[in-house]
Amino acid sequence: MKTTMAFLTAFMLLFAGWADTKAGQKGNGQQEQHGLQVLSSPDLVKIAETWVEAYNSAHPEAVVSLGLIREDGMEEIIREAGKIALVSQKDLTALNTAETWCMVVGRDVIVPVMNSNNPFREQLLQQGISPAAFASVYTSAGKPAWGTLLGNNESAPVNAYVFESRTCLSYLAGFMGTEPGRITAGKVEGKDEMMQRIRNDRYAVGFCRLSDMAKVEAGEADAGLCLIPVDLNANQKIDNFEDIYACTGDLSRGIWIGKYPRNLYNKIYTVAGDQPSGDPELAFLEWVVTDGQKYLAATGFSELVSSERLSGIERMKRTAAPLVDVPVKNAPALMILLVLGALLAGVIIFYLVIRITGRKSEAVTKKSRPSYISGAGEVSIPEGLFFDKSHTWVFMERDGKVRVGIDDFLQHVTGRITRVELKRPGDRVRKGEALLSLVQEGKKLHILSPVSGIIQSHNRELEMKPGLLNLSPFSDGWVYEIEPANWLKEIGAYVMGEKYREWIRAEFSRLKDFLSSGLKPVDIPGKEPVLQDGGAVRDGVMELYGPEAWEEFQSQFINLSR
Repeated sequence: MKTTMAFLTAFMLLFAGWADTKAGQKGNGQQEQHGLQVLSSPDLVKIAETWVEAYNSAHPEAVVSLGLIREDGMEEIIREAGKIALVSQKDLTALNTAETWCMVVGRDVIVPVMNSNNPFREQLLQQGISPAAFASVYTSAGKPAWGTLLGNNESAPVNAYVFESRTCLSYLAGFMGTEPGRITAGKVEGKDEMMQRIRNDRYAVGFCRLSDMAKVEAGEADAGLCLIPVDLNANQKIDNFEDIYACTGDLSRGIWIGKYPRNLYNKIYTVAGDQPSGDPELAFLEWVVTDGQKYLAATGFSELVSSERLSGIERMKRTAAPLVDVPVKNAPALMILLVLGALLAGVIIFYLVIRITGRKSEAVTKKSRPSYISGAGEVSIPEGLFFDKSHTWVFMERDGKVRVGIDDFLQHVTGRITRVELKRPGDRVRKGEALLSLVQEGKKLHILSPVSGIIQSHNRELEMKPGLLNLSPFSDGWVYEIEPANWLKEIGAYVMGEKYREWIRAEFSRLKDFLSSGLKPVDIPGKEPVLQDGGAVRDGVMELYGPEAWEEFQSQFINLSR
């Protein structure tokens, strides 16, 4: 407590000094204007010019200029305030990323393509082509046959094409595990020639930019082309984790999630020395990942998927709001600032109390958890509760209201919950629709409602202590009280006791399959595995994954539980 009071006293003195200083500096009521400079690597100048010109046109009050990055000076330049760099993935590797802020704003993607009338199209869509099979054709000294790609004796010749550009040759060499100089496929100069050759030859294959295939799909370019699935594990079958080629939208999402070969695309980043916090930087970056995305295709790049854009905005919003210089002309204004400082001090005291309480709850939660969960036997299943396949529980109170919460399995999978987004009393909900959202440092999971009805109340404790969902999901961590609208019908879908435990065993198997589907963790502390050899799952496993994996978990696990 003494430490806290000392902190507050020091804070008030600093605040008063800051206000007095601002009064002296801004006595004339004028505020200094700061511009933003966007620095581009040479290979991204075209999109950088387009973005800066379009942004300045849409925001005449903005002061955004464009400059080029010197090859030997990138590290120093981005450390300067008011500067943001636009670089590709290869340039980013040269920086000290541990001390650099970066955000993906686009991609350069090439995709395998065939003629829509290829006689082997249906077989190719079912089994795909492995990187090794592509390599055998693209590095062949003679005239390869389709049997090389199909794994049979088909003798029809394969006519393979590749862009002559050094960038595309580098992509393909990395994908096929060879050297650019060993690629013997027919060279073409540009996208129009590539697409025309494949349209005119039903035995042709090639690699086009994803943005150009999106135009074909949208009817903005001539049809006659379709995507070729990549058989990553070379088992001559497109497995579930490889099934992302139905359309360019599905493929874009698969790329974000990590299901597409990384050698076939290059990310475009905005980079700064520190996480941007000034208004000019934040405004420009938010525009780039929203309205600015439509300019990418014209320069051959691919847009981010909608969820990826929202994730980027969420990252920026977690930045502390910058202090804004306010003109101060007289003592009354200074008094207003001091009053505001006192109110802020009260908020800090309230925050510290909640923070200390929350840390104690989190400490208890972490202490009580094992490192790995081996099966349903380690999941709490209280007697007397009904469970729904949305990983929620329900219990009817004596007054006829139904109390609702999440099950223990779910909180073991998500790990620490940092925030909960709730509906309001009076809101009507339907079974199977989104009821609440669990948030973990910006990553979000929507939980579906097990019951239809009208929300009577929600657990206000969760607003300040979301960790109760981890610590006590069946008591203190309850979520809603709902007046049911169709209880007698919906109760038939619930399970209890041993039946629920059997279902949880099946959910553990499904979870292991999901974790083995090719998703890569963002980080694994101590390099401990997500799955142990015996099949045990790391407790709080989704803490190790980024927002793209959480979206995949939503669509491929939570939404398919029913």
